[in-house]
Amino acid sequence: MPQLQTTCVKSLQDGSKLVRMRAAAALMRLASLSARVEPLLNDLHNQLLGAEPGVQHALLCAIGGVLRTMAKPVGEAVL
Repeated sequence: MPQLQTTCVKSLQDGSKLVRMRAAAALMRLASLSARVEPLLNDLHNQLLGAEPGVQHALLCAIGGVLRTMAKPVGEAVL
């Protein structure tokens, strides 16, 4: 599963909006299966800081999807 997450995170930087949104949706599904989502959320947050507007939108969609579907809650430091 980590390999799929890595691929999806890289796809969030793609030039195509369709690819970015599908990657965000896939990350949401993967997060519901994963026991540890904190590293993923940290990675998405770090990418968000310097991203272009279209990529920022995809990253925010991915973060929101992960937060909605994660299996167990994350710590306050991550939020």
